[in-house]
Amino acid sequence: MGLTKKAAYAVGMIRKHGLRGLAIKVMETKYEPIDHEYTKNWQNYMVTKEEWKVQWNTLFEHMPLVSVVVPLYETPECFLRELIEGMLGQSYENWELCLADGSPTDKIERFLAENYKEDARIRYRRLLENGGISENTNEAVAMAMGEYIGLLDHDDVLAANALYEVVRMLNAHPDAQVIYSDEDKIDAESGIHSRPHFKTDYNPELLMHYNYICHFLVVKKTMLEKVGDFNPCYDGAQDYELVLRLTEQTDAIYHIRKILYHWRIHSGSTAGSSLSKDYAYDAGKRALEATCRGGKFRQRLKKPGA
Repeated sequence: MGLTKKAAYAVGMIRKHGLRGLAIKVMETKYEPIDHEYTKNWQNYMVTKEEWKVQWNTLFEHMPLVSVVVPLYETPECFLRELIEGMLGQSYENWELCLADGSPTDKIERFLAENYKEDARIRYRRLLENGGISENTNEAVAMAMGEYIGLLDHDDVLAANALYEVVRMLNAHPDAQVIYSDEDKIDAESGIHSRPHFKTDYNPELLMHYNYICHFLVVKKTMLEKVGDFNPCYDGAQDYELVLRLTEQTDAIYHIRKILYHWRIHSGSTAGSSLSKDYAYDAGKRALEATCRGGKFRQRLKKPGA
């Protein structure tokens, strides 16, 4: 990387993270050996076939319907197939997959009809228009009949034990309103797993610095109804803004210390580059400002540039 590019990169990082944040990013490079070790042994962090069988036969006292909601938009067939196969391979089977499609073509609709029409748990709605990530997610949530709502991006994948671990946590902590897990990245081309994010338990102070919660996020539906829909004013950081609103209403937030979510790295994903979506950082900053002001300035206005 030339000096000009390095300077531009540094300026961009300072703008987004501040000097302290840039220092943290630099320190993170010291953990590259850990990342390398994880990449070599990531399978050790996944559920084994024997464990999966035990989970499949487990009967919990409370076995709620979990609605996994996904907003679709011209989703590549290979990504969508892997997402759905990941759901079909869950070791907990009381789930539904709610797909809200804002695509201008019927390609996804035809693909689902040809391949997955037999499973009633896979529910699909073709939207009249593309409303953006927040509005399309709201449409998917509106389809949900489950007691809990899980959020999944259209190009990512859940680990085979994701829903089992969520329900296990719900049975251990019936008061839970919000649950999140650890995650890693998966390369779209090679399938290599890397950059694991082993998170802290719920930490309100850390959350005011950045959205460390991220994926896999599951929210009790009644709590989601209480705090309100995703706000399109914060598209790009809509998950962060929602989490901040949730923390204003509850501290019954639990962390599953297992990697249950695989965030795909590809050219259009923020997983690939933290600099790929400037608007996401701007939206996150505005969401945080609204929270610091007590939430009263969080308004439903037109999206910037609309």
